[in-house]
Order: sequence, then C-alpha cells, then structure tokens
Amino acid sequence: MTHPDDEPRTLAEGVARGDAHAIARAITWIENREPRLEELAELLPAPGPCCRIGITGAGGVGKSSLIARLLPALRGAGESVAVLAVDPTSPRSGGAFLGDRVRMRASADDAGVFIRSFASRAGSGGLAACTAEAADLLASAGFGLVLLETVGVGQLDLEVAAEADHVVLLISPEAGDTIQFLKGGLFEVVDRVIVNKADRPGAEEILRIVAEAFEDGKRVPPMMMVSATTGSGCDELADSLAEVARAERATPDPARGAARLARRIVHSVEGAWLRECWRRAGEKGAADALAREVQGGRLRLSAAVKALAARGIEVRR
Repeated sequence: MTHPDDEPRTLAEGVARGDAHAIARAITWIENREPRLEELAELLPAPGPCCRIGITGAGGVGKSSLIARLLPALRGAGESVAVLAVDPTSPRSGGAFLGDRVRMRASADDAGVFIRSFASRAGSGGLAACTAEAADLLASAGFGLVLLETVGVGQLDLEVAAEADHVVLLISPEAGDTIQFLKGGLFEVVDRVIVNKADRPGAEEILRIVAEAFEDGKRVPPMMMVSATTGSGCDELADSLAEVARAERATPDPARGAARLARRIVHSVEGAWLRECWRRAGEKGAADALAREVQGGRLRLSAAVKALAARGIEVRR
C-alpha cells in the first residue's frame, strides 16, 4: 500500500510549505530516480530567488566544521540556509559516511536550516550526481541560500564552479601542496580564499604564499583567516557571505542561470539515454553474462563490449 507521503501532490505541497520531512523525502526521490519524479517536478512551485555558494577544499581542511560555525551567524543575518554536503561513498553500502551531518548537528533543529549529506557515488568534480536537482528543489522550498560542500577531491573539485554563484576555497596551514592544488584549475574559478585553522602556526605564511600565487594570475580574490575551532573571523565571514547572497538574489546573472539550465538538460538527456540503452541491452545482468564468456575464453573482451554496445543502441522500428 502506498503511503500518502509518497504521492507526488502531497510531497509537492509539503515542499512548498518548507516541511523538512517532505523536502527530505523529495530529495530521496531525486537520489533514487523514482519513477514518479517527473510528475513531482511538474507540481513543485517555481524556484524562488536563491544564491548557491560552493565551499570547496581538500579533505580534512575543515569545511564541515566551518559551515557548522557559519550556520548560526547566517541565520542571525536573516538567511534561511540549506546545506548539501557530499560525503565519500562507503565501499560496502554505497552510502555516505555522514560525517558532515554529525558536525552540523547543533543547527539541525532550526526550521530555517536544512542539512542533507549525499554519497558521492558516480558523481564527479566533487559533487554528487543529484546535487544540482536537490539545490533547485530547495529553492522551490523557499531557501534563499544553499551551501554546496564538495567531497574534497582536490584538483577535481571543479564542477561546483558551474553550479555555484560564488565559490569559496578553504585551505589550512597543513596544506603543503597548496600551490599545485590551486594550479589544478580552481585558480580560475575561486571567488574568495579562506585560511581555516588560523589559530595554528603557519596560517599567515600560507595566506601570503597563496596571495602571491594568485598575483601571478593577475586576479586576487578576497582573502581572510578564520578558525572554526575558536570561532575567530567566522561572524565576519558569515556577514560577507550573507551580503553576497543578498546581492545575487537581487540581481542574478542571467547568463549563469541559462548555462545552469543547459547543464540540467544535457545531464537529464544523457541519463535518459543511458537508462534506455541499458534497458535494451538487458540491464547490468547482460554485462555479467558476457563477463563470464570472456572469463571462460569463449569471447574476447573487445567483442563483448561491441556486442553489448550494439544491443543498447539498436534502432527499434
């Protein structure tokens, strides 16, 4: 028997009210590609004004701890804040390790805060595959600020630049390979640099080194030092990010919005094509069967690949 909460109209109404349970359930639909997801999407209200701020940086730099510090201050600045945090995928269950939600627990009971962790799964570029759609849904739910915390994969953390309106790079005094990290591509897309763990030795030195690296590229973003441990600088950073959010909501960049929509269309079409190809080819079980043929020496790997690909793209008249 279908639970009432699993009816698209009921879920859409809950999302429109900002009901946390409905929002969480709807995001689960997005994650699992539920068959009635398209129907739900048609019933959702149009996204409201919303600013997406990406928080990126290498693993262990303190992204989750800093966000936990920023949330109360952002709420104090009048922001309704959602956090979409991408955690590493468990190799056994395929789920997220949920470290982010544990660190942000203090704000979990605030109705103006929504926190969701995703497993990175097949996502690339530091975000989960469904992060963008989830951010759109949160805008429909009335959140004015969505923080996108990447998984922390270093030089590959670039997709956040396409999904966020503003990108914050977090580094720490322990970042021995900081310059190579910046030159890996984030150099061109970062809007500000924050040195976390400012209470530790070497923080000022690492800030100087990074500033010099950006000067070589002729574009130096705003920089500051904070400490998620002591709270130093966190209120000032929150005020600055709230100002960014207000400015973005007041005058959004139409070109960036159009590019974001184009990415949605491309990803959706690619996903639909891939699902249809696998359906035609016999789902993943067909690959298992061919693998056994290759393993038994009855078929070459290249022939197995061609056979499965041809089955998937076979034109049906």
